[in-house]
Amino acid sequence: KYACSAGVAPPDSEYIEYINLDVHDNGTVDFDHGFYQHGNHILIENSRIYRNAGWGITNSGGNVAGSSYNIYRNNLIYNNGRMGRGPGIGIHASYSASGTPSLNNLDYNNILWGNKTGIVTNNKAHGTKIYNNTVYGNNVGIEVSGAFWGGSQDTIVKNNISYGNGGAQQIVDTGLRTIQSNNLTTNPQFVNAASQDFHLLSTSPAINAGMSLSEVPQDFECTPRPQGSGWDIGADELGPRGSSCGGPPSLPGDLNGDGVRNLLDVRWLIEMLVGSRAKTPAADLDRDGDVDLADC
Repeated sequence: KYACSAGVAPPDSEYIEYINLDVHDNGTVDFDHGFYQHGNHILIENSRIYRNAGWGITNSGGNVAGSSYNIYRNNLIYNNGRMGRGPGIGIHASYSASGTPSLNNLDYNNILWGNKTGIVTNNKAHGTKIYNNTVYGNNVGIEVSGAFWGGSQDTIVKNNISYGNGGAQQIVDTGLRTIQSNNLTTNPQFVNAASQDFHLLSTSPAINAGMSLSEVPQDFECTPRPQGSGWDIGADELGPRGSSCGGPPSLPGDLNGDGVRNLLDVRWLIEMLVGSRAKTPAADLDRDGDVDLADC
């Protein structure tokens, strides 16, 4: 955190796993990303990536042959782009007409809000799979772009919630041979989106409305899929949390989800106790099933 440039920016690399990290408040210009990732077979999971100057995660070719076969899953990615374009996740190859395409990257079970764009693919990104993400309150939701040297090709976009983002379209597609299926762009009925509680209400139209996807056997809290007659759309599967899940890291006491614990969180808790603000699971600090004085 608070790096002068990118937060995590390894040289061209392969077979690295980044798990349970907080990557935030890095950089001063648009190219200072949370993860400035050049490599193949990279895993980024269960991390919080927020308030970086540039992008949350950029999957860029660098000098590696395309930056391919990477997995980005179960992350909370929000409020990136302080100094520029700031997508939550960007999938592309090196910025060269002769560069190698970026192949078969997989993004799933991520929750993205408050970024300039939720998820974007462009610039020779081929075969990207975008599955079961929840994308809310970004300037643009999901963008499959045809820009730069052939743009995105053969992208598959399935089982995503893209709702409440800016612009006329929640999913913007100018790529080649894109496949879209079972995405929800109308009100998904979150528990409390204003408090970043993107669990589904039992009346949600996302429930049992997704496709079966072998790449996504559980949700972002390790609840097995499906719990009903079909996969739920988005990062949440309505049901009990899995018993052996690390899950996206949370900051205990960060009730308003701004990435820090301060007096604003105390105010939120008091407002919940007196009934002027809806109670949220994040405020149940002692995990007894209720928000009460014991959580103070």
